[in-house]
Amino acid sequence: MTEQLPYRLPRVVGKKYENTTVFVDSIRYEACEFIHCHLIYNGGPGEMSGCYIAPDTVWQFAGVAAIVVETLQRYGWRFEFGTGPEPEPIRFPSDAL
Repeated sequence: MTEQLPYRLPRVVGKKYENTTVFVDSIRYEACEFIHCHLIYNGGPGEMSGCYIAPDTVWQFAGVAAIVVETLQRYGWRFEFGTGPEPEPIRFPSDAL
């Protein structure tokens, strides 16, 4: 049996995105900036490390990710988001235990 190397995502380093739509799946973003952007996550592998994401950034969950969020909400999970630079924590039903 051959040893399979771990899957590595393509990297984008130090890029500034402004006033655009960015799909965050299948890429590793390092030290990037997202200003006035619309970020879309479909549920696939993706990473962000050391990135600045402006407070007015709009996140959208699509595909499998949207199905997961909708299912969790049906079972009482509450998702809360802040409007300033420091977002409020996401609250889960297990927090009450």
